[in-house]
Amino acid sequence: METSMSEPAIGETGHDGSLSELEKGLLDEALRLLAETRARALELCVEVSRRQGGAAPDVHDFNLPTIIELQRRFGSQSRPWAAPLQDRSSVPVRRPTT
Repeated sequence: METSMSEPAIGETGHDGSLSELEKGLLDEALRLLAETRARALELCVEVSRRQGGAAPDVHDFNLPTIIELQRRFGSQSRPWAAPLQDRSSVPVRRPTT
C-alpha cells in the first residue's frame, strides 16, 4: 500500500500547525490586496476631508497597522505600499475656521 505525502488541504494545518504553501500564498495575496484597497480608501477620504475642511482620517481608521502586522506575522514579502503609508501616519488635521 502506497501513501503519498501531500500538503494539507485548505483549512487544514500541517503537522506543526503551520499553513500550507498554498494557504500562505493566498493569505499573502489577500492581505496585499486588502492593504492596497484600504490605502486607496484612506487617500480618498483624506482628500474629501481636506476639501470639506474636516478632520482627516489616519491609518488607524482603516486598520492599516493591523494589516501590516498580519503581513509580518505570516511572512509576507511584498509590501510596496508600506513606505508611503508611514509618511501618512501623521496626516495633519485641519480644523474648520470660524
